[in-house]
Amino acid sequence: MGKDCGHKVPCGCKDTGLLTPPPCGDGVNCPDSNPCSETFNASCIYYTGEDIVCDETPVVNQDDTVAEALANIVNYFCQNSGEPVLAEGIQCPEQPIGGVSPAGTPFTEALQDVVTYFCGLITPPPIYQVYRANLVQEGGQDPFAYLFETTLNDQFQSGIPQPARFGVGEYVLALPFGFTPNTHVLVNHVGKKLGIVRAYYQDNNNIAIRTYTTAFVPSDDILDNTSIEIKVYPYPL
Repeated sequence: MGKDCGHKVPCGCKDTGLLTPPPCGDGVNCPDSNPCSETFNASCIYYTGEDIVCDETPVVNQDDTVAEALANIVNYFCQNSGEPVLAEGIQCPEQPIGGVSPAGTPFTEALQDVVTYFCGLITPPPIYQVYRANLVQEGGQDPFAYLFETTLNDQFQSGIPQPARFGVGEYVLALPFGFTPNTHVLVNHVGKKLGIVRAYYQDNNNIAIRTYTTAFVPSDDILDNTSIEIKVYPYPL
């Protein structure tokens, strides 16, 4: 339906486009006629209406040129997708091409990329406690432990835990309620003294250490640069 603009005939306001007369007049042949009577540079035409806003973000501003307005519209819908994006990618040393988050990633996604990246670098704490030492023993004396590492409770961490001798070739590393049935013990005897060394979980308070001659006879004076590793896992695992 035509808009009533005070005329009895269509006036071109959202009804029928108005026609311009031929550029050369009626009855005159114009072989090089131009169907567009005028051409304007988009940088010379200004938008004078109210700011055009999308989600509270101005897309076209009053007094923008048509060229600026068109560029703003294209940039907004092609690049922003409703939120700011990274102008440059997030890169960490020794990362492959693309880095942590590539350029053009929306900030909400980039934040998640960063969290995922750095969480992957964090090594979770072990589920066990550990004791590592080298053992030596001579004659009828108690063994001596050269402690490398322990994460067992404060009783061990407050000082160097030392095994005690209870008989020929019989020693015990004691820690009240420091062990569980899921305790794994490993020994490696590489010293100059020939012999056999065994170590095992005895109960929740003790780790037993036994030494023998090569004929499997209990004997002292075997431990020499003998490494021991105890891993205590929760029980039940």
